[in-house]
Amino acid sequence: MPVILFGLLVLGWFYWFQWRPAQIRKDCYENTFSRVSQWTKSNNEGNKEWAEYKVWRPDPKLGSYSYDANWGWWYDIPSKQDLESWFIQCLNNKGLSEPFH
Repeated sequence: MPVILFGLLVLGWFYWFQWRPAQIRKDCYENTFSRVSQWTKSNNEGNKEWAEYKVWRPDPKLGSYSYDANWGWWYDIPSKQDLESWFIQCLNNKGLSEPFH
């Protein structure tokens, strides 16, 4: 009986301190960095249809707000600092309070 109890404690420890944090980091990574990768791909393909998180503005490749610009729905790509902040916020919301490295 003590061997079974010890085995359960080891499995519980492994889940809580290894598996669970790794899954949280993976989920937060997919929710931040992978999303922006998809946004960049959509912008590069010229997909101007409306979608959540898109803003109405000229083609980001033109970099101009002139009336001649190619207007449409584009994703606003956040800065590196914003991405890191989103990632840290996701980790904190899911119970991990680790600094971003």
